[in-house]
Amino acid sequence: MKIKRNRYQQGSIRKVRRAKGFAWEYRYYVDSGGQRMLKTQTFNGKLYASEADVRRAVGASVPRLNDATPFTPPVAVTFGALLDRYIAEDMPSRKSTRDTYMSIIKNHLRPRWDKMLLPNIKPALIHTWFQSLKLPAVSKGHVRSLMRLLFDRAVLWEYLPLERRNPLELVKIKNVTKRSKEPVVITHDQFRAVMPQLPAHVNMVFVVAACLGLRVSEALGLKWSDIDWKNLTIMI
Repeated sequence: MKIKRNRYQQGSIRKVRRAKGFAWEYRYYVDSGGQRMLKTQTFNGKLYASEADVRRAVGASVPRLNDATPFTPPVAVTFGALLDRYIAEDMPSRKSTRDTYMSIIKNHLRPRWDKMLLPNIKPALIHTWFQSLKLPAVSKGHVRSLMRLLFDRAVLWEYLPLERRNPLELVKIKNVTKRSKEPVVITHDQFRAVMPQLPAHVNMVFVVAACLGLRVSEALGLKWSDIDWKNLTIMI
């Protein structure tokens, strides 16, 4: 009995001539109705000068070609490919948050990390980079938070092995406020006792935050336009 062996496919790339210049063909296999079918994706040679450029462009889709195949590192996925998938699939819908993230990506993350392979981005390298950034400590904290989120996504999307520790856990930003202890979770009776003692404007924020489980910053950022009265939903 012949045993079928599943291999972690990266896909192949070949250069093909066109009437005006050339193009790249990225070839990979998909399972359809129990059969293995060859698929081809074409990239314009004017936009993608080298095979490496094409490999970076398709890097984010490689794990999705291998859903039924065990993860076999290393997979050559760049930080730029991770950014591309995050922007396309997982970027927050709230405009203010999206604009902030896009600014961080454009001005800080892409210039430094875009072409680096994810496994090569080590904590010491990130720490040195943060020290060189000419930003206030709070702004560095925002960059760190987004970068940490991106590495969590890298593990979720199987660009990195599950057992790998998020490198941002080891990188600390000086003078950024840290939580010194676990938050106190109040009971229903404590909530009812505190509520009537608060000034009206504070009471409103307190009730909204407590009932919806929001952070203070999320409660203060709410607008009337975030509330859909018809469907009884709130966009955080």
